[in-house]
Amino acid sequence: MTLVDGDPLVGAQHVAAELVADGIRVEVLNGMVVVNPPASYGHGVLTDRIGELLKARVPSDLAVNWAGMGVHECDDPGATYQVPDIVVF
Repeated sequence: MTLVDGDPLVGAQHVAAELVADGIRVEVLNGMVVVNPPASYGHGVLTDRIGELLKARVPSDLAVNWAGMGVHECDDPGATYQVPDIVVF
């Protein structure tokens, strides 16, 4: 188990992520650690289709990721941490 310095919720998110099985999402939303099961087959298919459509249409200086990449709301260690279905950055 790894201990993380900083905000207790950020540390809790990292510890929870180590304790749950692969494919289960751990997020910090509105000050709560939320553990979600993997998406259903239909949800995964739809996410893949939307990701491919976005990838083909975004400007070249942007990237699209639909692999379950975790993102923080802002550059604050205590910021909301989410794992959206699709990220354009």
